[in-house]
Parts: sequence; structure tokens; C-alpha cells
Amino acid sequence: MLAQMTNAYILLGGLTGSLIDYPVNLGLLGLRRRLQQKNVICFTYPWGNWQRAGDDIAAHAGLAATIVIGHSGGGSRATWLANWRNPPIDLMVLYDPSPGAQMRPVGRNVQRALCYHNTKPCMWWPGIGTLGGGMLLGPRVEVLDFAQFHLLVQFNQTLHARTLAEVEKIQNSRGETKQTVAQGRAAFSNKAAKTG
Repeated sequence: MLAQMTNAYILLGGLTGSLIDYPVNLGLLGLRRRLQQKNVICFTYPWGNWQRAGDDIAAHAGLAATIVIGHSGGGSRATWLANWRNPPIDLMVLYDPSPGAQMRPVGRNVQRALCYHNTKPCMWWPGIGTLGGGMLLGPRVEVLDFAQFHLLVQFNQTLHARTLAEVEKIQNSRGETKQTVAQGRAAFSNKAAKTG
């Protein structure tokens, strides 16, 4: 039996969907550090690389629990990823996804989803409209309403605490320990070396 691990695929927010958006994602990158401290293997992408994230999820299938986290444009693109090839996703967490009109409902391939829905996103951008405020629909979706300026959502420690608690539930249900994570990383590295 393969050792257990958890992988998080993080889709960043930003206006361009490219690497230049990293500096405006400090809050989400802080969440990534906290996930890594919990022995979660993290992969990070600008929202424009959502298909690459989908390819990586497919390449890692069967090796780990799959968590997809997205903020703003990364949140809306996470819904595209979930509908593209229908990868199995254990947990999806969306931080004020945007633009709302670009959201897609998720199906049963998403075992559980949390949508941090901003009721007052308070930001408008020319050519796009309101940033934030997207609503996730699907059979296993929990929506948590809050109100905050869109760019500050990624720094919301209450939301991060909820995300980390949900990740911990997955790890506990899979019986992850430091030893099994180390074994899982070794198996993951071996498979990646063979397929890469």
C-alpha cells in the first residue's frame, strides 16, 4: 500500500494570470507556508496556468489527497479546472472567487468544497466589472458569507484557520503521520522521476 500524503494546488489571484501577479498574493503565499508546516506538498500557479495545475493533478493521481485552493481569478479558474477532465478533488477552497460571471458549477468529482463568498467585494475594474463576490454551486458545496475588501481577503486569518482545519481533517482521515508523509514523498519523487 502506498503511503499517504496531501497535495495542495494553489491558484493565485491577480489581474494578469502570470508570474508578475506573485507580489499581490502575499496572503495566499502565507497560507502556503502554513500548509507546508503541516506537511502538505504545495504547487503554486498563476490563475492563467489552471490547465497546468490540472495536468499536475492527473500526474499525481493515486499518490495523494488532492486539495485545490484559489483566490480571486484563481478561484474562478479552480472551477474550470474541476470541470476539465473531471479530476478527483478531495477538497476545494475558494477565497472570494472572481469574476462571478466566470464561475462554473462543480460536480461529484469534488468531494467537498468551501466557498468564502464576499457579500460586499467593493471593488470594480474596467472591462471586468466587480472583482470578487463569486458563488460556487455544486452538490457538495458549503458557502460561508463574509464582507471584506476584495484585495484583503487573502489575509483573513479566520478563513485561513478554517481552511487549515479542513486540511487537517483530510490528513487525519487518511492516517497521515510524519513517517507516512516521508514515505509518501519518497514514492512521489520516484514516480515523478520516472514520468518526468
